Amino acid sequence: MSSKHCLKKQRESRRNRLAIFKSTNVCLTDFDRDNRALFEAVNNQEYDKVLDLLQKGIDPCIADEHQRTPIHIASTKKNSAIVKILIDFGADIDAQDSLSNTPLHLACVTGRLDVASILLKSGANVFALDNSGITPMSLALSRLQIIMKDRVISSNTAKGEIIQLIIMLKEYLPRRNQSIADVSSLCEQLEKLNEPSREEVDAISNILLEKLQM
Repeated sequence: MSSKHCLKKQRESRRNRLAIFKSTNVCLTDFDRDNRALFEAVNNQEYDKVLDLLQKGIDPCIADEHQRTPIHIASTKKNSAIVKILIDFGADIDAQDSLSNTPLHLACVTGRLDVASILLKSGANVFALDNSGITPMSLALSRLQIIMKDRVISSNTAKGEIIQLIIMLKEYLPRRNQSIADVSSLCEQLEKLNEPSREEVDAISNILLEKLQM
């Protein structure tokens, strides 16, 4: 399969994935009040309310009509603590929605790389395929390419995202029987740069790109 064809599939997959998440209203027509409350608390990033509902026994694996579970929603948000608490209470980290997206797919496509690292540390399947045959790491690759091409992103912002990506790779590479020594060294180099230039960030990005394409 050519790289152009792969990129086309990734773009189509990303469009489909984002389309289903454009709706701000979770589809809960048949849900009772408590189940609805859990989805809404996750969507609104209300950690204390999520914890309270889970402690009351609300099932963290409930799904809406698109087969999205609370952890699917949480994986697209900024509050990674909610992802952790859902996992602690038994959320299925490899649950697939109607497009076969896992929470890891959604974390990668929305740039929540800190969440992706949490999912990986919890054993999420890095080889899961969505309906377009795309893996989460392919989406991480797309995210890195966006960082490299978007000159509006500041060097420090790019640095932060790349560090998160390296943390992901530290979980991913051992599953491919690959060493993490090189990426660990890159992370150390990047962390030492207080005000990195765009050229320095791009140099490290290119090395990571090679790692992801292996």
